[in-house]
Amino acid sequence: MNQVHLPTIGGSIEALNYDLIENRQWIGAVNQADILAPVFTEIKNDFGSPLVPFYGGIGAYSGTILGAFAGGKTDIRISQDIKFNGTTGLNVIATMVANDDTIGIKVKHLLSNDQFPNEVLSEPLNNLLLGNILTITNWDVSTLTAEDEFNNILNKMDANQTSLFIKAVIRKNGVVTEVDGKAWRKTGVFATSSKVIES
Repeated sequence: MNQVHLPTIGGSIEALNYDLIENRQWIGAVNQADILAPVFTEIKNDFGSPLVPFYGGIGAYSGTILGAFAGGKTDIRISQDIKFNGTTGLNVIATMVANDDTIGIKVKHLLSNDQFPNEVLSEPLNNLLLGNILTITNWDVSTLTAEDEFNNILNKMDANQTSLFIKAVIRKNGVVTEVDGKAWRKTGVFATSSKVIES
């Protein structure tokens, strides 16, 4: 979880700590009808950009956020991925990472094969995504440096907070960097006002 503890403006001055997001998530409901792209109703989005839907054909849909799924560290889950459809078979929803920008959703209806009992037939179907909850988790958060993360912290602070902080502690990928607030205010240079205190 991203936690930024900003310094207080009056009384004691707190250290500013920034804990890197350990993972980013998109969570939302998915609905699809007819030959239209799915509708993604966002519940949570740590990626900063919306998940853009696309209709790729019967039972084939996708969602895109540029660069969000890079690094091979993305997990996708969808609720009610297997449903019995009366006596006619099963509806199965499969999810996958298509590339660094896109996740895919495929919906199929599995049918028994009376002629060849050991084989299963499948056909893609629309109109089966009805409020399913889609969860996308990515652990490959960013390639930002500690200095980039520090600049992100500064962007969250107002002028009073910037003038008051004693230090910033940035924890990123097992490395802890400390920025001396007084030294940074004097020079404005990250390299000369910071040091690695744990790695």
